[in-house]
Amino acid sequence: MNLKGVRQTKVYIDILFLCNFIMDLCLIVIFCRLVNVKSSLKRMIFSALSGAVSDCILICFDRGMALKIIFGNIIIPGIIIGIVLYGNTVLNVKLILKYIIIWYFNAFAFGGFISCIFGNTVSIYELFSCAAFIALFGCMILRRGNIAHIGEVNENIYEITIYKDERSLKGFAKYDSANTLCEPVSGKDVIVCQADAVKDFLTEGEKIYAGLFPKLPDEWDGKTLLRSIPYSSVGLRRGCLPGIALDRVCISKGRKKMVYKDCYLAISDNGISADKTYGFLLNYKMKL
Repeated sequence: MNLKGVRQTKVYIDILFLCNFIMDLCLIVIFCRLVNVKSSLKRMIFSALSGAVSDCILICFDRGMALKIIFGNIIIPGIIIGIVLYGNTVLNVKLILKYIIIWYFNAFAFGGFISCIFGNTVSIYELFSCAAFIALFGCMILRRGNIAHIGEVNENIYEITIYKDERSLKGFAKYDSANTLCEPVSGKDVIVCQADAVKDFLTEGEKIYAGLFPKLPDEWDGKTLLRSIPYSSVGLRRGCLPGIALDRVCISKGRKKMVYKDCYLAISDNGISADKTYGFLLNYKMKL
């Protein structure tokens, strides 16, 4: 084959890998904040590594190949998102496609920012500087709340189903932007419920221990576990509520549905709803 007059570009695989890893990690951090999903740093790093390795493999293929276009534009983002979200929520094809669209908007904004600041060519040092800025921006979002939190949704009433072991209970829940409770040991999100609303859901041991709380029973039955959930009401009223760990929580409204895993249920003797239209207060992170 005559390559006379063809301009060739030398690519260093280690630089390509490092640049893609930094870019993917920054995108993952911002993506998690935008869609309000918790993910561990190890999982984020592993996801970014997977994306960087895949990009290095893709460069070996012809640019015009349909397989490369599909793999690079759909499969790789799907893998990155799947690794980040695995174990945090129940994924389906529709939800993954939605997240891929958000990922691309995020990537376009990030790429546009880099091009605007540095132009068409970016050195590795400039990329590190940009990554530091993006990390700082992500921390600011973390402190101020995600973009989805801007909308006012306090009047939303959802159908809710809670699950623990072989037990389940359906009811109605209200989204409460003021409910920022979390279990102090694990940091997991907490839903508040009215005691009457879950009387058919709790075991006899949980009912007895919750009724004694914060006092301890004279003898432990060997299977009932409660956690103390601290709360503060507008800074004036403080205390602790008995809480139990849930396997998952499903909230829905119309055709919309979301599943949250590993939450806690705090049990309150006080009334949640004056007219008893709902028996649960959702955590501020739980929305459709």
